[in-house]
Amino acid sequence: MIRLQNVSKYYYKKGIIANGISKVSMELKIGEFVVITGESGSGKSTLLNVISGLDSYEEGEMYIDGKETSHFTQDDFELYRKNYIGNIFQNFNLVAGYTVYQNIELALLAEGKESDKIKVQINEIIDRVGLAEYANTKASKLSGGQKQRVAIARALAKASPIIVADEPTGNLDVKSAAEIVKLLSELAKDRLVVVVTHNFEQFEKYATRQIKMSDGRLIEDRKADVNETVISENIEEKSDKSVSGGEVRNREVGDILSKSKLKLGTRNTFNLIGKFVLLLVVFVFLLEGVASQYASFKASDNTAENMGTNNFFLSSSDERIIVKNKDNSPITDKQYNDLLKKEGVDFVVKQDLALDTMIYIEGKEDNLSGFPGDLSFSSDELVAGRMPKADDEVVFEINRGRSARGKNLKQYLNGTWTYTSDDRTKTKPIKIVGIKYYDSNNSMKWESTVHMRPTFLEEIKSENIQNNSTVYAVLDKKEIAIPNSIVSSQKVPRGKMYVPEDFDGMFKNGRAVGNKLNLNIKNIYFKDNTELEITNTITSKNFKNLLGTSDTFDSVSHNIYINQDDYNKLYKRPDYQMSVYAKDVQKVDLLVKSLKADGYEVVDLKHAKTMMFDTAILKIVQVPFTFIGLIAVFFICYFVIKLILKSRSSYFSTLRVLGIDKNDINRILDIELLIISHIAFILCGIFTALVLNGVIVIDTISDTFKHLGIFDYVALYVIVIAMTLLISKRFAKAVFKKTAVGNFREEV
Repeated sequence: MIRLQNVSKYYYKKGIIANGISKVSMELKIGEFVVITGESGSGKSTLLNVISGLDSYEEGEMYIDGKETSHFTQDDFELYRKNYIGNIFQNFNLVAGYTVYQNIELALLAEGKESDKIKVQINEIIDRVGLAEYANTKASKLSGGQKQRVAIARALAKASPIIVADEPTGNLDVKSAAEIVKLLSELAKDRLVVVVTHNFEQFEKYATRQIKMSDGRLIEDRKADVNETVISENIEEKSDKSVSGGEVRNREVGDILSKSKLKLGTRNTFNLIGKFVLLLVVFVFLLEGVASQYASFKASDNTAENMGTNNFFLSSSDERIIVKNKDNSPITDKQYNDLLKKEGVDFVVKQDLALDTMIYIEGKEDNLSGFPGDLSFSSDELVAGRMPKADDEVVFEINRGRSARGKNLKQYLNGTWTYTSDDRTKTKPIKIVGIKYYDSNNSMKWESTVHMRPTFLEEIKSENIQNNSTVYAVLDKKEIAIPNSIVSSQKVPRGKMYVPEDFDGMFKNGRAVGNKLNLNIKNIYFKDNTELEITNTITSKNFKNLLGTSDTFDSVSHNIYINQDDYNKLYKRPDYQMSVYAKDVQKVDLLVKSLKADGYEVVDLKHAKTMMFDTAILKIVQVPFTFIGLIAVFFICYFVIKLILKSRSSYFSTLRVLGIDKNDINRILDIELLIISHIAFILCGIFTALVLNGVIVIDTISDTFKHLGIFDYVALYVIVIAMTLLISKRFAKAVFKKTAVGNFREEV
């Protein structure tokens, strides 16, 4: 049945080659009960994995029924296991959430059998292994001996000509082990049974052959002294409980049926309630995240057209007018000075892109937030403190009504504060040295304002340019999107970069360090690039020394770190747009007209409507934010779902061992995730309907979603379903990246 001729298997890890088996030659036949023994590390499990097609081999030749296998692809070995092999593992590899019946049924469904036509066969097999009273008991509730019986029953149900068992008695008591050995010996009457064990004495009574391994070599191959089995060429058919050697050898199996995939996908959705709830929460988050991004986009367009405001400009003072050159060139110093002198202008903010960024100031007793602002006011307007003299000093402008809550201004001036950027990637200590009030009808009407020196504003502007730009790498002449945050650090030498360890997968040799990566940035105003060498990958062991940070690994593990000079080369740019503030809100229209006459393209936030200006000036904020938001939501959900599904890697690996290929596993997972996503869609739809109809009062959601029509909900549905299928495909692909035994090793 199987013949090995000088077969060798090697393992490669971190440049070291380890010998699995070396120059092994043997022949195995139907009717044999072969027991492979040897010390730990002798190669017996490796030999079993090669025989069963769970692992590949590098040298020699293995023949299956006289056919060479050295040319087999991964798909060929999947088919070989499906047609020839029944696996029994030391750790059982049962589906814990399935019943005894369902675990055995799984093997038959994988062969294309119809579930309603195999009930009698399954019950006979369950009865044969002595588990009739446990047919509807979940595998997680069984003892070790009972689980091993289920594993044997599953192998028996396959009716495969070869059964391989790796330490099948290793986790069992003496009595259970004896029963399992006897059951395996019965199977060997019309099959080839190959067992790996440390304890030959348990099998000696029934074994027809003993093979000893040492240091990857076969050192002894002898027939047992007792119970040598003679195989007839014409074994009678004994019913479905056993299959003759000839019938087994010529047996053909089909592919899993579509209705079986639907059955398994549906079963997997609800068989583990905890997993179902977690996935449902993630899909609700995915749906709400996508819906919020989409609805915000639509609401912004609607508001811009009909209400004269735009939600994407967070600092939306009626006096604010955004200007840019028509050719998208930087605004010069002369233009800036001319704008300052223009009639009706109160002040001009160079770092316009910083104004629409929320920043956070955290203290020991209070947390503050606000929009950045410049120092275009006099010290006479301060109610306490002084004007900033250093780049780490700021003036905090607070609503007078908020101050009336009993806050002590000295608490702000004398406190210890930490600045945190909008994307939460940067922090640094700052000092509040002055306090300024504004009334609710003042021009700065949204939130508090943090007034700072130009250097600080430039830093925030660079961050905003980063957030509103597309970043991609060019590798092997291909563009690869970079969703990671790029963070500056003086710990990184110039021309170098530190990347997350998952970047290793981007390179053919599986190692990022030593490679150069061309980082490209582009937005509507400019595009540029810089080539940097990867000198370190960030891991949980080295990140503190590499970055000199006290942050947690989770907070830094997804960032790319480059030198401050390299960061400035990418993001420290001249001012492509500026904000002009009118002295009198009633005369904004006149000022807008005058600015247009000077040749500027203008966004008037008092009457911000897309018909009044080139929408490209909105797109620098609107489109990138929406796109980045969708990408962020997708990857957050993907990684969380991946973590949840990773806990079920053994399940998908078991499907693979039973002969279900990558596409069919993908379809089963599609069904599971689509069911959950549809449930999430229904729940979110009901909730949104209740809000829109006033049953639940949440103004933010109501104001955002009221602009959506039927077409928009259809578009949302399509987007979420597409994301769901992409997540499923990525995970199914990951299951097949390694050999079958590689997946099981990773699970252990």
